[in-house]
Amino acid sequence: MILKDFPGLKNKIISFFASLFLLTGIPELLKSQSLFEVTKLGQDPVIRILLYKGNTPQKITFPTGTEFTTSTGIRRIALQTQSQVAVKENSISLTVGNNKFVSPDSLLIRIPAGETFLYDGNAYRGNLVFHSDEKSLVVVNHVDLESYLQSVIPTEIGQGRKKQDLESVKVQAIAARTFTYGKLLSKKATDGHYDLLPTVMDQAYFGVKSENTTYREAIAATNGMVGVYDSTLIQALYHSTCGGLTENSESVWGGKKIAYLRSVYCGDDTTSFCKASPFFYWERKVDMDKHNTFFFKQIGKYVEKDPAHPIFKDKSVSRIEISGRDSSGRVLGLRIGNGSGTEVLAQGDYVRWLFPDSTGKILSSVWFDLELTRSDSGEITTVLFKGRGYGHGLGICQWGAVGMSRRGYTFDQIFRFYYRGARIVKLY
Repeated sequence: MILKDFPGLKNKIISFFASLFLLTGIPELLKSQSLFEVTKLGQDPVIRILLYKGNTPQKITFPTGTEFTTSTGIRRIALQTQSQVAVKENSISLTVGNNKFVSPDSLLIRIPAGETFLYDGNAYRGNLVFHSDEKSLVVVNHVDLESYLQSVIPTEIGQGRKKQDLESVKVQAIAARTFTYGKLLSKKATDGHYDLLPTVMDQAYFGVKSENTTYREAIAATNGMVGVYDSTLIQALYHSTCGGLTENSESVWGGKKIAYLRSVYCGDDTTSFCKASPFFYWERKVDMDKHNTFFFKQIGKYVEKDPAHPIFKDKSVSRIEISGRDSSGRVLGLRIGNGSGTEVLAQGDYVRWLFPDSTGKILSSVWFDLELTRSDSGEITTVLFKGRGYGHGLGICQWGAVGMSRRGYTFDQIFRFYYRGARIVKLY
């Protein structure tokens, strides 16, 4: 996802993403699903996206004609109205104008066809469902898949794509649709109330504001298309910029080799398909004195996941070394130690989370070199990262897809280039 296209939302997304990571850890690849299981979901299935979960009352503006069911029957809103919803005594409490309604555990809000509701400054299509979950309010948007993609695609591949980029937008639509089907079929995807998060933890979703005519054309042209390998839905992973070489699946999050998620050569510094990306090369300088508290908090989270690691009692860093590199040149891990001899080996994509900038943005990738500055006592005072690429490096390189589109490649050629041996199937 290219966050620079939505600067006002950037920090909110990063903050939400980072807090979720502390709870969930490094993302896991979804289990492959057979086409038979996919087709059982039907055409253009309804997607449930979590918009909010917490204890703060939420304000939502409903359009004229909105319906909701109470114990006395169906109620219809006569005029556009701002309402407030909260959880009180384990029940949903909805205030609409001067009227208040209470529902024991959930409440369905039906929005008239063609209309939208307003939530947190954004307009959304589809319906709303409120749930009461252990004294928390859960706000979930129910919307059909193709409408969901109208918002997701411009955000994920970046706003401002022109006619010359259309083929890359098409392949992004296929990948996002495939990813969504995978989440619908994954038992890990939901807590029972929703299927997807509205952030880059799944796919970024901002409602109507990110929709665009050019993108609608690409989505319509690939309507119902998904990616498959050996009659199973592929794990349609994608990232912003590969920096010239995509990654093998097992090198990022471990596990078995996935045949279609192979390292693909995108080109050298002058010929790479993704050379136009602002993240093809990048630098990050980290002041360890200012970064100390967050750094050791993250190290603590890592240690909790592997009790074999010792705890850093001496909150200083005197050693940061690259433990090794994979075949693409990306860092396999960092050895981090202090003056007391305590050492932690942080591995894989996790190292990106140890050195965020002041806005919370993690390292762009694990393809980097290090330059260290030390104090007279030997403690590391600054860390300079010089890297290339943005994201985990698996599957489609989005800037690479854009580059291929501009050089005349079709969406199916781009798809086959990044997902080796996979093919496109039209479900509907």
